[in-house]
Amino acid sequence: MRTLINSLQENTLSRLKNPLIGAFIFSWTIWNNSAVLVFLLSSNEKKISLVEQAQFELTDDLLAPVGLTVLYLLFVPVLNMFYERLIDGVINKHRNAFKQRTLQQHYYTVKRTTIAKLDSDEDENRKLRDRQLDTWSEEKRQISESVINLRREYAEKMAKIDNEVSSYT
Repeated sequence: MRTLINSLQENTLSRLKNPLIGAFIFSWTIWNNSAVLVFLLSSNEKKISLVEQAQFELTDDLLAPVGLTVLYLLFVPVLNMFYERLIDGVINKHRNAFKQRTLQQHYYTVKRTTIAKLDSDEDENRKLRDRQLDTWSEEKRQISESVINLRREYAEKMAKIDNEVSSYT
């Protein structure tokens, strides 16, 4: 007997985990919330009476919950997609820009401290400046290439996202 009950319980749980059935049960419960609350908060005699008097109503028991289920299964993923686009396209952009400014300020401060330390030694200071001048044009070229590559990658990713979004609508 215990095995039969466990088998039925596992079968019921696996069916409830199905997105369609779970969404329908959720929608039915939301649509009929007052009847569910009355049933849950009633005495046992009242529950028996409610079960005996229950009748199937096409609108309340099937059509409205199916409509809510369809809206839930189709509309929520679209909302999630727009939310992710908002997060990736706007919020993360500003967050990354803020992080970059913070890091730039930090490294600028470190650089100023290092320069101040090196200014005390005139020969070391001249050597450092000569090395900086030697590598400055190459560093500028590398940074420019990096910026161009990052902009190209960003444009490709945004185009891909736009294509994906347009395929949903």
